[in-house]
Amino acid sequence: MMGLMFFAIMIGAGCLQVYSFEFLAFERDASAGTSVLAYWASKTLCHLFDTFLFTLIFTATWYLIIQANYNGVYGYCIFFIFAWWVTGFGQLMTVVFPMAISLLLAVIVPVEFVTMFGGVSPPISSDGFFQKAATYFGCGYYATELLTMAEFTALPSNILDLNVVADTVHGCKYGSSYYILRDVCILVGMGLIWRLCTLAWLEIIVKYRRDGLDSMLPWLAHLIDYFNTKFNPVVKDPDSHKPRDQDEHSQVGEASTSSTGGESISDTGASSSVSRRISAAGVRTRRATSSHISNAV
Repeated sequence: MMGLMFFAIMIGAGCLQVYSFEFLAFERDASAGTSVLAYWASKTLCHLFDTFLFTLIFTATWYLIIQANYNGVYGYCIFFIFAWWVTGFGQLMTVVFPMAISLLLAVIVPVEFVTMFGGVSPPISSDGFFQKAATYFGCGYYATELLTMAEFTALPSNILDLNVVADTVHGCKYGSSYYILRDVCILVGMGLIWRLCTLAWLEIIVKYRRDGLDSMLPWLAHLIDYFNTKFNPVVKDPDSHKPRDQDEHSQVGEASTSSTGGESISDTGASSSVSRRISAAGVRTRRATSSHISNAV
């Protein structure tokens, strides 16, 4: 169990390098028309090789330190399918939540599944509903059971002949091919489900930012518009929110302004016509005076 816990911390923290550090580059490529499915498949395949190498290094070190009795290849397969579950969950957290929150969830959740819901004792039948749900939903129970079965089946024959050990192996059905196949299928299937959820979330992000909420969830957009119209109506007329008295006052002000403008324009026109008449009379007076002077001379 301690090996699974330390391995979950190491492999869960490594999930941040898959999407988080280049999420801006992903958004840019997606806006340019790059296929989200191709991007997801390439990242999943590349990180699968990284998980293969990380698991190999950890399993080799762990196997040499604890001197495990079971076969090293069998132990490596257990750690690898456990890493498949943990990395799938971590990748989903990195695309849904920010980096700090996703780091905590990608590390703490698998560790909690191993430490709190991964033991083989007490029996699962004594737990409550939520404890059973967390046990069967998580990864710790199945990985711990696989390692426990590997330990028991690797015991020497003289120990397996003991009545207590034989009863334990027979009662828990350790070494049964059914339980081994069940645990492997659940871990592999849940890891695949986490990765498919990651793909679906990436598609939602790209579609939402490209086409808006209407194309993704029309009913939700209509529901939001309904509540906005009912509780916060959209103002179509910029003057509709003004009181009636204020509207009448503004209309009276506009009328007085227009009448004042008309009177000022008429006064200006009258004064200009009078000034033209005065100037014309002055010109005629000067001409008559000059003609009288010339006749007298």
